[in-house]
Amino acid sequence: MLITVDYESSYRNSFLDGSNNEPIPKKGRSFCASSKSLNDTKKVNYKKREITIDTVMGVLNRLIGDQRKLFQSRESRDYYFADLERDSKISFDDKPTRINDELIYLRNISGSTDPSGYSGVINDTLPLITAPFARELWETIMVSPDELCHRITTNFAGTYEAVEFEMHPMAIFDRMSGSLQKYKPLPYTGVFKAAHDILQEAIPKFNALMVKETKTKSETLIKTTPLYCSALYFKLIELESRGIDISVVTEKSGAIKGFSKNSVTPKDFIAKFSHEKKVWGNPYLMETRTKGEGRMRHSLTVASGSLDIIIDVPEERAIEIKSMIEDARLSTFYLGKKGSAYVSKISTRSQQ
Repeated sequence: MLITVDYESSYRNSFLDGSNNEPIPKKGRSFCASSKSLNDTKKVNYKKREITIDTVMGVLNRLIGDQRKLFQSRESRDYYFADLERDSKISFDDKPTRINDELIYLRNISGSTDPSGYSGVINDTLPLITAPFARELWETIMVSPDELCHRITTNFAGTYEAVEFEMHPMAIFDRMSGSLQKYKPLPYTGVFKAAHDILQEAIPKFNALMVKETKTKSETLIKTTPLYCSALYFKLIELESRGIDISVVTEKSGAIKGFSKNSVTPKDFIAKFSHEKKVWGNPYLMETRTKGEGRMRHSLTVASGSLDIIIDVPEERAIEIKSMIEDARLSTFYLGKKGSAYVSKISTRSQQ
């Protein structure tokens, strides 16, 4: 028996993790075609899909009116093709006549957010900006490393020259994403060492030391970003010791949004004052670099052609299958991923 299926624009890639030939997870199959997923070097998310026996069996089940998932049909007692699959009586011949690489734009409806973007008007009326002690708090990260260490060693109790800066979320955001992370490490000596040791005792998670190895010597240095972050929390301790209610500027966990004890996440900080920007979508495109070949771009593969399904059965069974297909009256359907397919020919004669 021969069933010929003509198809047009059949996708030869999958945008979802997992397989149709297995139970669907409770939260559904995960979308793995975002730009971040496609270019993940630890996991291959660019998924090629060819016509397989599973594809063919899925098509045959649809043609006779069985709309269950393939794994569900195979597990049932009334699976019509059970004996034919068991005895390997079904084969196929895929004949693509045209294969194109196309660049498409995928709409991302997973709800993920852009790690580098935000939307909406910045709300500068939150306590992090308007609290009476807010300027004193943020001044901690606006000073130079030398000045910061001096303030730490005096427990912020000295007389200091005022630092001019705009009390606005974007000013703090710019400092977090700019110069704050560009200072060179400090030597673990003098006032820098004293400031480090004070923070180490007050903030247990503080971790700023690094060792720089050269051919002639080994030098211990202090990373500045952890120094500024933990100094901010050290300032909170100092404010609280003066009877100030610091809970208005911290999360329930006691943290300041966007600041850990050792690092900053500017987008998390600014998200406190705005709305995170939802990812609208992305091109389906993966770039790889191969030694000797250079940069390679992989996009969506789209195929058109025909598929011959050969079923080794007696003519009586072939006539029965043909009758079931005609009764189901399935006009067009997907072949694999997307595209349009239809049955162009059914022959009940033996193909041997």
